[in-house]
Amino acid sequence: MEKNNGLRNTVQRDIILQAVRELKNHPTADEVYKKISETHPRISRATVYRNLRFLAESGQISQIKLCTGADRFDHCCGNHCHIQCESCGKVYDIDAQVPHRCCFTQNLIGFEVHSCEVVFSGICPDCLAKAESKKN
Repeated sequence: MEKNNGLRNTVQRDIILQAVRELKNHPTADEVYKKISETHPRISRATVYRNLRFLAESGQISQIKLCTGADRFDHCCGNHCHIQCESCGKVYDIDAQVPHRCCFTQNLIGFEVHSCEVVFSGICPDCLAKAESKKN
């Protein structure tokens, strides 16, 4: 097995997977790297990025591709939606399932749809409260 930065690749993946699970806030790759580098300073940013991609491709975590900002990673891989705050950029889970075949797919003639991801956009309760307190 390949060695990088003194850690075996499977150990690196385990560390990265654990970091995503511990952060629980849909972290970016940079946020995962910062968390890991606190206790494993020899791990490289490229190693974190590569292993996040591997973990997402293997279905161990989900990669959330956003229209604005960096991709996020989710330790919860079940069928659910997300909402991103337009003010602070945080991403939250929504307990709503996306149907595998929805009304939009009927217009995709010739395509075989494998997945659909829905990301809502809005303002989170914390940012709404801050905006309200500034008004008063």
